[in-house]
Amino acid sequence: MAESLDDKLAKIEGGERTLLQMCAHSMPAGGNMYHSDLFLLGVAKRTVALADGFRAQIAARNFICAATLLRAHLDTALRLSGATLVADPEAYADAVFSGEQVDRRKDRDGNRLTDSYLAKKLSENQPWVQNVYKELCKFGHFTSRHIFASTAKLNDENRTVHFQVSAKDPPRPDSDYFEVVDAFHDTMRIIFTFAAAWQTAKRPERMAPTTPSNDFSGEPAAA
Repeated sequence: MAESLDDKLAKIEGGERTLLQMCAHSMPAGGNMYHSDLFLLGVAKRTVALADGFRAQIAARNFICAATLLRAHLDTALRLSGATLVADPEAYADAVFSGEQVDRRKDRDGNRLTDSYLAKKLSENQPWVQNVYKELCKFGHFTSRHIFASTAKLNDENRTVHFQVSAKDPPRPDSDYFEVVDAFHDTMRIIFTFAAAWQTAKRPERMAPTTPSNDFSGEPAAA
């Protein structure tokens, strides 16, 4: 049976629980802390906060707000992926913690870690990221996407256009939200994968309980 919109949102909620479980197992109270631990705590906090808001906005049929939250969510994945490109991940985490702009840092090959570069590099293993990144950038600033979002109905025969200006989207089927919801879940999958790998490299004995997860199983659905 095909997944419903509620099923897809439930997967995101389950992903929130999985991410929090990983944090609890990998960073026990009283243990040594690294700069990367603080970095990953911030990643986890932002991820679950955005996921909570995203689910609420999809349920409220507020696509513009949901897409803007997805752009922020993808930003988290991009900044986290930057740690895999630099020579010293701990120094990278320390720089972010100290307030340094990520796009002033460089990878092992001397390339600046701009958002567009991070999206390009992440797309080497996650091909869907590049197109989603480009589309979401249109929601970070006022563009034609916001203008067209107010269009409720077109009648080519009568050459009329009906507009709806409200927080709620014009009536549309649940399937219209599938792509953005799938992209949010797949971005969460990327965040979990990078975060778990970073923690495993530091504390392999702590990560075993968090490995199984139905919330991050299967192939990415975003295109």
